[in-house]
Amino acid sequence: MANFMSSWKYYHGLTKEMRLLLEIPPIDGNEKTPDFIPEMEKFLKDPWTYLNPWPYSHSAYLFTVNPQLIFFGHPR
Repeated sequence: MANFMSSWKYYHGLTKEMRLLLEIPPIDGNEKTPDFIPEMEKFLKDPWTYLNPWPYSHSAYLFTVNPQLIFFGHPR
């Protein structure tokens, strides 16, 4: 799971639109300091809900559907 967390943090700028759907406010109100743990927990409860609005070519799929969730240890 540590690898998924690292990937989530690394790509957070590319997936801003998807992350806005999660409705988790940044730690201090600054987009440069997102609260990653609650974002990931909410996303992993139902990832397809947050990926559904975009086509497969969208950057939100970059680190989630290229079977990295399974590779990183998440069973969905």
